[in-house]
Amino acid sequence: MATFSTTTHAAVIAEVWGDKILPAREAPRIISKRCLRIIDDITLGDIIHLPNVANIAAGNVSSDGTTTSTANTETDTTVTVNQWRSVGIDVPLNVWRQSGAYDLAAMYAPKLGYGVAIDIEDQLFDLDTATAITTSGGATQGTDGNGLGDVEITAALAVLDNAEVPDEDRSFMFHGNVLRDLRRIDKFTGSWSTGENPGAVATGRIGGQGKPSILLNFMGMVYGYPAWRSSRLNSGTSGRKNWLLQKEAIALALQKDISISELPVPRLAKHIVADAMFGTGVTRGDHAVILLS
Repeated sequence: MATFSTTTHAAVIAEVWGDKILPAREAPRIISKRCLRIIDDITLGDIIHLPNVANIAAGNVSSDGTTTSTANTETDTTVTVNQWRSVGIDVPLNVWRQSGAYDLAAMYAPKLGYGVAIDIEDQLFDLDTATAITTSGGATQGTDGNGLGDVEITAALAVLDNAEVPDEDRSFMFHGNVLRDLRRIDKFTGSWSTGENPGAVATGRIGGQGKPSILLNFMGMVYGYPAWRSSRLNSGTSGRKNWLLQKEAIALALQKDISISELPVPRLAKHIVADAMFGTGVTRGDHAVILLS
């Protein structure tokens, strides 16, 4: 007996497309929001100079009131605007019209902006190999592949403390695997040590943050400093390179915020591009510590 099937009657079976799209998950920008940001009327090839002003030592005043003047030879720190990055899509008009059920511009504009933004984030994290950071005294703590614990974290804080780095604008940036390790240490999770109930054992947050955080990837406080989770941290040989960072350690020079434009092309198509012109660099190498885990 002949039977109808999805093969014999494919021509009359309508395809149904949902009104919801499922965009890929995005890693929030962490380090690019917690560094020294220089946004100015700059262009590709510009070199931004940041003067360094040295401390001046006190001297004796003679009995007749004579003082000794000091004239330091000052230096500067530079950040070069040497990156122009973009992400774009090119859609022929026939495809654009056939996809009328979806607003392709609205669908892809956030992804274009994210593509450039996360590229900037990655280039800032790439400064974890900068000589100005790695050769500073104690600027690398921990052992690659061994995880992180209290000893390495307090040692990293001591590096900044001994360099007179301000407490303001310090941040930890940890990979999720490090947060897994910290959640196993009572002092970072137990309500008995934080004064809050429940502690992070119940909330999933270190530092006893009993209330949900409205800040993306904020995981609580470690010794009084905010800790952020990022999946974009660079890998070592078998672990990750986490950060303890004070804002002025590294800089992002950005011509303007990321822009999205529809560019003319010599054919029937829509060409939409997001772009940014920027540079990154180390400004105070002793204001950061790389924590190997």
